[in-house]
Amino acid sequence: MTLENRDGSLQGTYSYDKVGTPITLRGAVVGSDGLVLDEINASGATTARFTGRFASNGILAGNWKEARSANALPFLLEVQSASGEPVGAGDRAIVVEERVLVQSRQHKESLPAGWDKDVLVRYPRISGLKNKLVLARARDASSLKRVLGSTIDEYKHDLIGWLYEVDYSINYNRDYILDMTFWQSGCGAYPDTQYGHVALNLKTGNEIRASDVFEPSSMGRLAALVNGRLHAYIRESIKEWAASGSDVAEDFPPNAKFRVKDLDKIRIEQRGVTFLWQFGFPHVIKPLEPSDGGFFFTYDELKDYIRRDGLLAVNLVHQHGF
Repeated sequence: MTLENRDGSLQGTYSYDKVGTPITLRGAVVGSDGLVLDEINASGATTARFTGRFASNGILAGNWKEARSANALPFLLEVQSASGEPVGAGDRAIVVEERVLVQSRQHKESLPAGWDKDVLVRYPRISGLKNKLVLARARDASSLKRVLGSTIDEYKHDLIGWLYEVDYSINYNRDYILDMTFWQSGCGAYPDTQYGHVALNLKTGNEIRASDVFEPSSMGRLAALVNGRLHAYIRESIKEWAASGSDVAEDFPPNAKFRVKDLDKIRIEQRGVTFLWQFGFPHVIKPLEPSDGGFFFTYDELKDYIRRDGLLAVNLVHQHGF
């Protein structure tokens, strides 16, 4: 597709590889990041319409619908340079939101009243990485199957009736780091939300490990630091619940300890790093879990542990000029 923007008025052509004949396009920019394009035939009639938006740097995504059809098909275009190469986003990924409506109508007869709902599944599609092998690794590591344990087809067949939503959020996307949190919510015997997480090295496409960003020689001291925060959390929780008349001291495992191996589970944000931790409490005492999913440390608190040749070193430069 080739488009030209003249003060918000769009014109151009597109073609299918198997056909090759250019198809005329006319349309307009809508708002700050949207567009509408009509596909025009030789008689001047509108035969189809593109409706989309610039979802991220270099990506145009939306739906295409033929004039005679009620069904819309998704499309995704990646801006290219004059040489034909994709315009990447430098040190970050292009993340486009994909949506699938999981329909439960075929199972309605077996569902309790009020559970016959269609479920919107939202998940990310990564683009903008020029190395195809790195892109393939990143897409695999951030797939619903890898992070939450189910594919779209498995959601359709296995979780209808329990599932209410599947969604995600982006915590960090710069400095060659893409960090995302996923969750699926539903109700079986009781309401429940399950979380998944992935932090990606956009230079390799692999998941980030503690040894990639923290000095190997400091791992023991860092684990001890986080372990101190863990036990402080336990003490404060016991104290707070005791003030309201509840004794939760025996609910916490007596041998709870944050070890070096636990350092791999991190959530990276602009302000700092959260070391993820869950006690695995049953539903009735879920409120005892850390509300933020773990224990947060600013980059200033971690400056003595961060590798100067690792991906987090840039945050030390931003804050301290190291």
